[in-house]
Amino acid sequence: MNTLPDRYDTKYRDMISELRRSAFDTDLLLSEQSCQDLNARVSSVSMNETITNPRRVEALQRDYERLGFQDLREPIKDFQTIPSGILSLQNLFYFCIHQKNDFIRFVLENSCKTLQQQCPLVKSAIEITRILCTLFSIGVEPNRHQIHKDYFLLFYIISSFFEQAFVRCLLLFNKTLKEMRACDVDFQVVSSVVYQQISQSLDDISLTNSSTIILNKTLASSSTNQIISSPRNKSILNTSLTSVTLQRFTFDYFSERLNTNNYKD
Repeated sequence: MNTLPDRYDTKYRDMISELRRSAFDTDLLLSEQSCQDLNARVSSVSMNETITNPRRVEALQRDYERLGFQDLREPIKDFQTIPSGILSLQNLFYFCIHQKNDFIRFVLENSCKTLQQQCPLVKSAIEITRILCTLFSIGVEPNRHQIHKDYFLLFYIISSFFEQAFVRCLLLFNKTLKEMRACDVDFQVVSSVVYQQISQSLDDISLTNSSTIILNKTLASSSTNQIISSPRNKSILNTSLTSVTLQRFTFDYFSERLNTNNYKD
């Protein structure tokens, strides 16, 4: 989260190239080697040098713009921000590789809109990464006095939970922006709405409130001469809590809560 990408690291350049190829299939126009050579040439050329094949450079920069990059000459610079840093690029790469159809749909849907109406992919990815890092206290020093939410268990129960949550919340950001009929100047307003949606959805997973509800139901179903310490009620309570845990600590339940807490006009 607090790590900046090395602008000369080929690993990160390859990740950005893969984002572009996956969205626009530019391998049909340029070979992989020529794309890499062109990327290097665009990044290293000085203002006084003449770039060969200007049409190729324009095509690349046009693709980067459609992906939502701000720096079209060196797209990797978009991720040189703290917080989020290179983690945003890694999350986007996960989205591109593991949910390619949704990734392509996101890019093409927004590339057909005006710049003012688009949900900028890269900027939104950086913002969602920042929101998730804030909610999960990622990138901050541990505090033994801090009260940790039990939804942190999601990281131990669900494989690649953070990356999956990123993809789901990025799609939510795009959906919310459309439903709010927002434009580029409303970006932070949309961000605050999405933050509340995610925060509320995570709180809904918490077992603290569930335990109280289950306890009250158990007491209500018991006769007046029965108390919660009885073996029967203890068994009912433990069974109910186990059932709730199995139900709530799943990615499907998290997604369901995001839908329930969706933006309402």
